[in-house]
Amino acid sequence: MPVYKGNLKHIDTNNVLTLAGQRAVDDATPEMAEEVCQTVVRLAQPVSVFYQFFYDKDTHTFLCNDPFVIEGETVRNYLENTEVAIIMAVTLGKEVEDACDELFMQKDFTKGILMDSAISIATEQMVGQLCGYIDTLGAPEGYKILWRITPGHSDTPQKQEVTLVQALQAAQIGISVTPTNMLVPRKAVTAIVGMNHVGGEGGCSPSGCASCSHNCHE
Repeated sequence: MPVYKGNLKHIDTNNVLTLAGQRAVDDATPEMAEEVCQTVVRLAQPVSVFYQFFYDKDTHTFLCNDPFVIEGETVRNYLENTEVAIIMAVTLGKEVEDACDELFMQKDFTKGILMDSAISIATEQMVGQLCGYIDTLGAPEGYKILWRITPGHSDTPQKQEVTLVQALQAAQIGISVTPTNMLVPRKAVTAIVGMNHVGGEGGCSPSGCASCSHNCHE
């Protein structure tokens, strides 16, 4: 499976403060957020694995060493019109999560939540970075990622991430599954993305995104 090592240089402190605020943190300061973000950047070891699998539209099955059925009508509808289906997994590594856990053990809940939020945002940045890299691979042949769905969002269940990790053999980048079907590191992210030939059948609308019904980037 292809492995991609990301490059995390900066995390937006405003986004971290916003996410932490949604978790009832009201005593965080920009200085605290900046300190936490710098720690995450220093400790993170961003790495990803991705692979193109054949998708059987009739049975909604990804064909791999351990074939599995994809759940969720939204992703199935997207896959119906997708030419290239890719599964990915992304992690910042265990060390940065251990540092976050240590803050909670020390009962420094504000910094703990800030760091947890920073890890989430940084992981999403790395997912975006991986998607950009995949786009560069597809560009010579005119292919581009049009949509992305992560288990736990839309109507694809959270438990689907276990099958994605197993299909990718993500242990090679340090992602494992507990007996209770939880991912380790817990902030690891899995996703399915769809690529189409831009302007081709099932691809982008010739008249642009405004007239397209896919809403790929919402």
